[in-house]
Amino acid sequence: MLSWTPGLKRYDGVWAKHWYTSVMSSDSFKPLSNTKKTYNQNIMNYAHMAQDYYEELYQYKI
Repeated sequence: MLSWTPGLKRYDGVWAKHWYTSVMSSDSFKPLSNTKKTYNQNIMNYAHMAQDYYEELYQYKI
């Protein structure tokens, strides 16, 4: 399925209208955006603190 009609589907579930606004308005896959995100220093500090834990858990990926 590479395209579809926009809107809710019967199989989307009762919470779909609250969670999937952009999905409901879509009608096909779109190209990946090349927009690069930037993060403030506070966020980068948290990412740095979590890096060792991430690397340890990454060893066990499936």
